[in-house]
Amino acid sequence: MKILIINLGIGLGSIGKIVESLYLEAVKSGYQCKIAYGRGTHGRVPKEDTYYIGSEFARYLHALFTRLFGSTSFYSRKSTRKLINWIEQYNPDVVSIHGVYGYYVNMPILYRYLSNNNKHVFLTLHSCWDFTGHCCHFTLNHCDKWKSDCIHCSHIDEYPRSLFFDNTKKNYRIKKELYNNLKNCTIICPSNWMAELAKESFLKNHPIITVYNGIDLSLFKPDFRGRERRRPLVLCVANVWTKWKGLDDIIELSRFADKKIDILVVGVKRKQIKSLPPNIIGIEKTSNTEELVKLYNQSTILFNPTYEDNYPTVNLEAIACHIPVVTYDTGGCIETIKDGKFGVVIKPKDYETLIKITLEVFNGQKVFDYSNIEEFSDRTMAQTYFNVFMRKN
Repeated sequence: MKILIINLGIGLGSIGKIVESLYLEAVKSGYQCKIAYGRGTHGRVPKEDTYYIGSEFARYLHALFTRLFGSTSFYSRKSTRKLINWIEQYNPDVVSIHGVYGYYVNMPILYRYLSNNNKHVFLTLHSCWDFTGHCCHFTLNHCDKWKSDCIHCSHIDEYPRSLFFDNTKKNYRIKKELYNNLKNCTIICPSNWMAELAKESFLKNHPIITVYNGIDLSLFKPDFRGRERRRPLVLCVANVWTKWKGLDDIIELSRFADKKIDILVVGVKRKQIKSLPPNIIGIEKTSNTEELVKLYNQSTILFNPTYEDNYPTVNLEAIACHIPVVTYDTGGCIETIKDGKFGVVIKPKDYETLIKITLEVFNGQKVFDYSNIEEFSDRTMAQTYFNVFMRKN
């Protein structure tokens, strides 16, 4: 089986790490695999098994047109035609797409080619963007226009940001047409929550299955030497901190915490660090896995206050290090803690309960069971993907 994976990047960010893991496991399993990507480096994937889509200039131009005209993934025509020429030479049996947004590929050109050539397409929904006219997430905005027809979007200033025009209606109808015309397409969702949303969207005519995200358990593992702390530490980790990731909630938590707990936020920008209260320690995003594992192992709990998320790998990383997760019942977050086995679900802004749980864990009054975490491994995830690919073929 010849596999082609298409994604914005390789090895960086949660999706980039998933894509890299899929490649490595595919090669171990005896499959031929290549990755087409549009940003960054090729990570641990040999250069000869990658294809860099377009150029940095083309990506900036694509982003500029998105800002000006309110549409993304409808530019980069030349880059996409070159990509198609490369795909024809490789001639994959399976095309696994993990996101065409990110200013690097032309969605209509690519999808029409895949449909016309009857390629087996597996689309993984890492966000809701594929079935909306604009948004990657809509829960916080309490919007359900995507169920019928996206029009008059009041959040065009959110990623992928538009400065002037609201083209959500046009975007939505083009996406709907493209997906309805795609032959041999299977929708893969990293959570049951996302799968249920997909079944309410125009993707419902395609097979929809759940394949949970996975992480490298040889990297993320417990180190009890870092657990001897004088005070409990609440760790918060995100690739980018936005309002829907819950940074404001962490700031509110700091007012309740007083001197009872320490709070460490990883992934904040320099400007955000300057605005944090003095009792919150802020660290910029780190791509050093060893450093991140060390931070997990020094923590009492991971607090994930996200209001919109799919199946967050930060939760899995903490659990793999035997650190419990306290999270809101949003998106697929609750699915990561397996009915309370690996953490606790609290109501949004219930800081008193959060502090109580943190102190109980720190004092050994609350203990969690970390057996059977193999289901979180990237190998388990990859083998599930391959089984799905094989059934389609």
